[in-house]
Amino acid sequence: YINSDTVLLMVNAVYFKGLWKNKFSEQSAFLEDFHLADGSTKPVAMMHIKAKYRYIYTCDDNPVDLLELPYEGDDVSMFIILPRQPRASSIPKLLKHLTPKRLQGILHDISQESLRTVQVSIPKFEIEQTLELKPILEALGADELFNKNADLGDFVQDTRNIVISKALHKAKIEVDEKGTITVGIKSIANILRSGINGLRFRANHPFLYLICNKAKQVVLFSGIFNSP
Repeated sequence: YINSDTVLLMVNAVYFKGLWKNKFSEQSAFLEDFHLADGSTKPVAMMHIKAKYRYIYTCDDNPVDLLELPYEGDDVSMFIILPRQPRASSIPKLLKHLTPKRLQGILHDISQESLRTVQVSIPKFEIEQTLELKPILEALGADELFNKNADLGDFVQDTRNIVISKALHKAKIEVDEKGTITVGIKSIANILRSGINGLRFRANHPFLYLICNKAKQVVLFSGIFNSP
């Protein structure tokens, strides 16, 4: 991203590290099949825990299961929105209908739920992505940032011949037994497939995840887990 012609680069970085309120055991991870949207499967390390969580499901045209996984302190939680069926259209349809108003509504609904014992299975995963912000900022009307008319006096003393050439956002999220960081697996097992009663949340196909500050009602991070 940086070469001999680069004079000024805009970079956005955020760091978040959260520890689960209910920690998964490191011995709970087993390689299991993750069902992709095209009908195929890939092995993934699935973590398992039985604990008290807030959980709801919807019964509309695009039914989903929603689970809240709180971090220590209870101010921040990860919310996993899991379509009922692992179809190719499930995630695009979810994103199309998940307006800010609807998202606010379902997050409010789950906040009113009582804690219930749920058998949870979610994959360990790590996702890293770099996003070029220049076209996005230009579309939002901030195109002057990238031409010679930009007022960059707050950034550099001598603004002559200075323009911002790139704007980058880089995000990384890592989810494991202890929790989530943003910036010894056993073989496939059937032991957890029997003897389970009550509610179960099994994220073994593509899902949407959000990390939210509940007190401030702010989404800190969001993404889609499509494939291991």
